[in-house]
Amino acid sequence: MVKNQTNILGAYGLAALAFVALISSCGGNSNPAAPSAAGGAVRGDVLFALDPGVNLTLKVPAPQLQSPISNVEITDLAPTLVIANAKPLYVPSADLTFRFEIYQTQANGGMVLVHANTTTQTPTTTSYTVNVDLEQAGDFMWRSRAQIGDENGPWSDAATFRTPTLVTVGAPTPLSPADGADVTATRPELIVTNGEVSANAGAVEIEYEINDGATAVGGARFKANMGGGGTTTGMFEDPLGLGQFSWRARASNGPVTSDWSATSMFNVVAGGRAPDPPPGQMLPLPNREQLIQELADLNPQALGDSCIEEGGTWEFMDEAVRLLRLEDTRWGYNCKRGHCNEPSIDVIDYFWDAGDAQGRTEVYLIDIIGAVCPGGNQSPTWIDQTEVTADQGTIGRWIFPRP
Repeated sequence: MVKNQTNILGAYGLAALAFVALISSCGGNSNPAAPSAAGGAVRGDVLFALDPGVNLTLKVPAPQLQSPISNVEITDLAPTLVIANAKPLYVPSADLTFRFEIYQTQANGGMVLVHANTTTQTPTTTSYTVNVDLEQAGDFMWRSRAQIGDENGPWSDAATFRTPTLVTVGAPTPLSPADGADVTATRPELIVTNGEVSANAGAVEIEYEINDGATAVGGARFKANMGGGGTTTGMFEDPLGLGQFSWRARASNGPVTSDWSATSMFNVVAGGRAPDPPPGQMLPLPNREQLIQELADLNPQALGDSCIEEGGTWEFMDEAVRLLRLEDTRWGYNCKRGHCNEPSIDVIDYFWDAGDAQGRTEVYLIDIIGAVCPGGNQSPTWIDQTEVTADQGTIGRWIFPRP
């Protein structure tokens, strides 16, 4: 909530208030009789002038602020404000209500009204519990005054308090693609190192922003649940064209949102290979199911003639690997059960480790042709068989070109 930006007035105190009598018999007396708030009130040394208000016709002194005062740090984000009631000057009693206002100090030194409400007085003291959560780790100033209908008494001097830091949701750090990197995938995996998050933060999401050019402001945004293991991976749903892109990320659990990370830039280029993962880590598996489906739609005859065991051709497999390698040369053929003299007729590999891929077993195995043999019922698929293969005690092995 951002309301009523106040002006900086140097060493300007709260504005003096002038009043007229509540009843005609009190006519000429204009003494405001507004005592100072008890303990740590902000008075003549305050750097900001708060609006004195209108209809200052109620002949009653200002209430005294009792709690919180003296810049104390409160225990939660919804403080209870307590005042000593103001008593009417010329009548024994009156049914007063009290208005409360809370201002937050801004980074630039200004103040913004963030909350205001009224409550009916109770004997001796009146309290009001704020019905919204204030921003955590903030500096606040509050004041109060008596009211009857549209008639207002003078504002109290203001008192200050601070809200605690209850939840930590730190900003993530871009990890991959590294700043300035060239990538060939048109839907690159955006990987961040998670920021510090306190145990009481609950579910946290990482929000990504990706934009054309060198700055990431106002671009397309998408979210991913914060991952375990210290990193989170997100993928923009639409393929990118060739060119320069920039991205950044931030974390949020709903009530608390971190700052944006630094901006990182990458270039989508034709061909090439995805950058190596950090030591000890695996690159994530790109999902190119849509490419395989589109290839099948355009080449149904090649898909239907893919059972090599019945004299079929490699046309569909070769074209699939060719198109994938235009995006990322980590794609290749699979040596069936690790035997490179027998390439798989329906499974391809993606090399996820650093270094030369040839003959390596650090691969994801993806089945791209369903029911390849016997022929006649082939269909495009995208099934990760990596764990299944491992459970069967066999391995995949990367090879390119096909023997």
